[in-house]
Formats: sequence, structure tokens, C-alpha cells
Amino acid sequence: MLHRGLRPACRPPGADTCLHQAEAGREDTEVTEKSFFIIRAKDVTQRPQKSFAKEFLGKLLNKHICVVGGINLDIKGVAESGNITSDSHPGKIIFTPGGVARNISENLARLGMPVYLFGCAGNDLQGELILAETKKAGVNVQYVLKSDLCSTAKYLSVSNSHGDLSYAVNDMKDSLSLITADYISSNSEILESAGFIVLDTNLSQDVLQFVINFANKNNIPVFVDTVSSAKAVVIKGLRGAVDYLSPNIHEYESLFGKTTDNKAKLRLVQNGVFRNYKYIIVKKGKEGIDIIDVENSNVSSVKGLKPDVREPNGAGDAFNAGFIFGLIEDYDVVESSKIGICAAYYTLMSENSVSNEITRQKVLDLYKQKL
Repeated sequence: MLHRGLRPACRPPGADTCLHQAEAGREDTEVTEKSFFIIRAKDVTQRPQKSFAKEFLGKLLNKHICVVGGINLDIKGVAESGNITSDSHPGKIIFTPGGVARNISENLARLGMPVYLFGCAGNDLQGELILAETKKAGVNVQYVLKSDLCSTAKYLSVSNSHGDLSYAVNDMKDSLSLITADYISSNSEILESAGFIVLDTNLSQDVLQFVINFANKNNIPVFVDTVSSAKAVVIKGLRGAVDYLSPNIHEYESLFGKTTDNKAKLRLVQNGVFRNYKYIIVKKGKEGIDIIDVENSNVSSVKGLKPDVREPNGAGDAFNAGFIFGLIEDYDVVESSKIGICAAYYTLMSENSVSNEITRQKVLDLYKQKL
């Protein structure tokens, strides 16, 4: 349950559009899983689920989620072989919209959340197509910076037939350098009226600090995804309160060192290592989730599901969105983690960085059936 969120606020510019997109619900959408640049086979007319429109949107009237961070084109190679050696391998190459912040925002929209995306895309064909796809999914992208000073960021990954990531390279530096504190300040009205602010560590330390200070001042819950081991280290230099920190196991270990079990994590809690956080949600892949409840000095674990993995990228972003959705729906952190696992389940079975199968109803049905 949120302790500091979802207070009444004024309706920001574009909120009507955002709420209208959320009301679509996407419960009756069928989209064939294809490459980003291939026209999708069929889009069935979308309509809102009655109980959802009444109960959920009524509760979130005039509220929205702001997501700030990376927007990029994902280029994903999936080899047919189980082991990847230094050689050319037959397989499949997929182009799809990506970026941690962008992926989280699309997943939230598919779950029926009113959401604004903030970041930078190049004023080029890739940026145009990515933002068009993101908007089509229900995300408000009107405040994304579109610049001639950079090309749209790109992320290249290679994984094997078992869904194990072998290597990845990101080319995001130029576009991320244009996401500044001044850019954030220019959109302060929308951020100030948010019920939740989500950040990723693609952002510079200065920008992360600026947004965290802004959120703390305005009593808005903050969620931070740590993106990668290399980019997670920026967290160490931040001050202020982060309500939810979401690293995977490698990112967690790069920040806090290896902890062999939950008792070891609890000792770190008691020693004040995690004092800037309310919860740390450690994503462990197939092994599930560890939840470090810093305020109550408690560590718990949730088992994962075992889907037939097609490609791993984007699963953590889907988890984050499902987790945030659960919190806003008034589930506790453990149950919200289970909902996040269900959202990630669909993404792991998809070639795309966000699964077209994700809807509020499907994720909640899987949660009730499996967890």
C-alpha cells in the first residue's frame, strides 16, 4: 500500500487524453507478435471493461504516473543455438521500441494506468515510429523531447535459444545528455500533480537528484529502476528518499555486495545500509523476487513462474509496471510483486520488449490462477 501517494491534485495539461487512453483498457485487443517495422496482422476494436471504468478510474480521477528516462530502439538477436560462441549463428533479429522508462510506461498503459513519458528521442524516422507505437499503446508522449541534436538511442542485445542474455551494447549517451534539470523544470506542473514518479538510472546523477528532491518536496512516491550494473552505481551518490528501488540481482550486488541469504540482507538493513529506501525489490530471474522492507526490518521472498522464454529483454520493466499497478490497486508489496511476476511472464514469452498480450485482466487472471 502506498504511504505517501495518491493525493488529490489538479488536472494537468493533456490529462483528458491520458485518461481517455487508459479507459480503453485493451481487454479485447488481439495483436499478432511481429517485428516493430512489420504491420500488425489484426487489431480488434478496444472497449473498456465496465467494472474497471467504474471502480479503477474513479479512484484515480485526476491522477497519473510520470515515467522519466530511456527511450530507444531495441535491436535484438536471438540465436537458434543454446550456447553462443564467438561465431556467426543462425537466428532471428528483431527491431522493437525499447528503453527502460519507455517500456515501463507502455506496460502501465496496457494495464490501464494514465501515464506520461518524459525523455528524449531523435528527430528521425526511428524516433517517430517509436513514439507513434508508444502513443498507440496509450502513453501520453506529448512532452517527450524530440531533438535534431541526436539520433534516437539504440540498444543491441544477443541471447541464446534458452532466453539467456549473452551480451548487450547501448548507444544512448547523446540523447540522454539532453534530459536536463531544465527540461524537468519545464514540465514541473505535470510532475507535481502525479501520483507516482518512476525513474531509471539512464538519467544522470544530477537529473536523478533533481527529480528525487522535487518528489520528496511534493510528497510524491519515487520508484527507481537501476537498469544495469554499470548504470546502477549512480545510486550511491544520491541523497533523499527513494520509496522503491528495483535492481536485478547483478545490479543489487554491484551496489551492496553479495548477500548469501535473506538473513544477510536483514543484517544490512539493521546496519543502516539501506536507510535511504523504503523497499528494495530484488529481481532474481527464474528464482523470483526478494523484498527488503527497510522500515519494518523484514525480508521476504516470492517464487517466480517458469514460462517458455523466447527473449529476456523487457521482462524487468514489465515486472516494475505490474508491481506499481498492484500498489496503486491497493495490494501490499508482496502481492504487488506477484502481479509484477505475472506481467513479466507474458514479456518473457514475447519477442518484443513489451508483450502485446499484457492487459489488466490477463495479468490479474494469471495472478489468481498461479500465485
